[in-house]
Formats: sequence, C-alpha cells, structure tokens
Amino acid sequence: MDKIFVSHAHEDREAAHQVTVALAKAGLNPWLDAQELRSGDELLKTIATVLAEAQYFVIVLSRTALTKSWVLTELRMAVTAEIERAHPRVVVLRLDDCEVPIELRHKVYLDFRGRFDDALKQLADHVSGVGQAVPIPKQTVLAEMIANADAELWARLSAGGGREEWKQSEAANVIRDLRSDELEAAVVIGSKWSEYKEWDSDLVQMICRTSDTGDAGARRIIKRLAAAGFLEEADDLDYSKQREHAWCDGSVLLILRRAARRSGLFPSLSPPLPERLSSLLSYGKAVEIFAKGWYAVRFATPVATALDASGEVVVAVSRHADPRRTWVFRSADDRAPLSAERYFAPTDLTPSNPFASMPEGYDLEHVGFDLAMFDDLNLLQG
Repeated sequence: MDKIFVSHAHEDREAAHQVTVALAKAGLNPWLDAQELRSGDELLKTIATVLAEAQYFVIVLSRTALTKSWVLTELRMAVTAEIERAHPRVVVLRLDDCEVPIELRHKVYLDFRGRFDDALKQLADHVSGVGQAVPIPKQTVLAEMIANADAELWARLSAGGGREEWKQSEAANVIRDLRSDELEAAVVIGSKWSEYKEWDSDLVQMICRTSDTGDAGARRIIKRLAAAGFLEEADDLDYSKQREHAWCDGSVLLILRRAARRSGLFPSLSPPLPERLSSLLSYGKAVEIFAKGWYAVRFATPVATALDASGEVVVAVSRHADPRRTWVFRSADDRAPLSAERYFAPTDLTPSNPFASMPEGYDLEHVGFDLAMFDDLNLLQG
C-alpha cells in the first residue's frame, strides 16, 4: 500500500488529522509525523526514511506553515527526493490565503479554502489514481519564478551573467515566449555547456540526443534561441572563413539554467545546492558554499575535528569576520551544534583534503547569500 507523508505546522494539526482520516478511509496509508514520531527519534533520519518509502508527500500549506522551519525542511527534502528518485510526488493543499511558493505552483494543487470536504475527496481520488491535474506549462512556471523573485533570489539567479544585464521582467518574458521544444533544448544546452564556445554541430548533437528533433529542427531551434538572446555569436575569430557558426552562451541562458535546477521540473538536472542550514544538514552529498565573510561545508563522509577529538563533523559553518567563529555538527540531525570561539579553516577539521571523497565531476557552484537567511533553524548565534 502506498505510503503518504502528510506535512503540516503544529497549529494546523486539526486539518492535517482530517486529511489523514480521509486518506485512511479511502484505503490509503497516510503518515502523520505528530502521531508517529516518538521522543528521542532522530528526526531528520526518521523523516528521510519515511520519504524514501512514501509515494506521495502532501503538504498542508498555510501562512503559519510557511514560517515553520521543520515544514520547510521536510518540503525541501521531498522536492529533492522527487527530483532524484521521481518519488514521493509532491501535492499541495492550500489551507488559507497564503501565497504558494513559486517552486510549488506547477505541482498538483488542491484548494481547501471554503470547500474542505470536496477537496478531501479530490485528494483521495488523486492519490488513488483517479483523475489527473492539468499541468501548467514549464515556461510559465519558470517565468513566474523569475518575475516574482525577491532581491536575494534574483541575485543568485543572475550572478555572473557577464555580457548583458537582464531585468527580471525581460528575462521572464523571453522564457515565457519559448515553445516547449525550444525550452527543453535551452535547458539541455545550458546544463551541458562546458567550453567558452560551442559549434553549430555541437549544439545540434546536444539537442538531437535528448529529443526526437532531427538536424533541421535542431538548427531551427538554435536560430530561435540566438534571436531570443540565449546564444550569442562568438567574435574571437573571423568566422566567415569557418564551415559553421560558433556560439557563446548568453547571460539569459545562465539565468534559465539556475531557475530550471531550482524548479524541479527537469528530472535530468541535479538539484540546486542547499541554500539553508536545514537543507545542508539533510543533504546527502559533499558540498562547499562560499560567500563573502563566511563559508559552509558538508563533507561526503564524517571527518575528524580539532574542536573535539571525541566526535566527527558532518557539517561545518565558519565566519571570517570578527569575531571569527566556527560551528560544527557531529550528525545530520544535531540540534545543538558544538561552537568554538577560535577560528578554524576547513583543513583544521580533517587531517587530509576534506573533499577527497567528493564524487568525481561533481559541480560546485559558488553562491553568496546572507548568513542570517541561511540560518533558518536559528542555531548559529553570535
């Protein structure tokens, strides 16, 4: 029987209970953490185990839920699992007039405002396989994500764009205007771009290998992407003497690539790097996040620490600015991190290269954001 993870804020427990009762009556297997998490359980480990078994992740979304770090942690873990393993499928239950986050708007969306009983039946029918939701076009989801991004998100999406400055509305509109085959091709090209420039034939191969498009169709798409600004003609040589055009990646292609990874719409793309402490703790891969004045590191395997010889570190967060300080987490679910007044570099946390066990070819993106925003669990004090 399919397991259904029901995520909710404590304040919404009555509504969440009604959801689980309705699902159980429909012969389904809901899992409500308030009922089944016992004192002393390793929270993140337990949640990760249930998510690995669940076929659906149902989030009871409300204004209150959006302020709860644990609800957001569960949601990020579920979205990452859906990207990497295709399950659990994320379903959104809108309980009040809260704003649905952009990255969830393409998901199955049920409106519980003023029609609770009808929506409960809709939910039970959906997870039982009765009826299908009409998907929102991917380009619409991405365009809305970009157009409605706050200053922090837009800075991450557009950082390092280089040759051309794009306004949010301009980038959103040019992505919204893409045809579906053009969008899929642009995402593939952006994810596989590896050199300063690529030849026509290289781009044609990228498109043809990942779609049913033939050479002629791929070349049409390339021209369309160039006209829209996703590709720019290379100008480092006299290409009138070359057999084919050479292209550089346009800055809007970089914006699209980052938005596509964040959206979860493209299973072939790796998920974005963790942006909050809660997601870094639950992340399963080695990662290094740099920003001016501080850094965060999640090791592929636990490493020895100079802070306390009795334990090994999974996550370390350090601040360069005075007073210099390091926080280390012995395990992924450590709610009370060991902190130190003395500053430690990454090499102080391990006798060897802390990234020696990182998977070969794993792409590190250097991103910057505010430490106060990063600390969504309020564990990094002082």
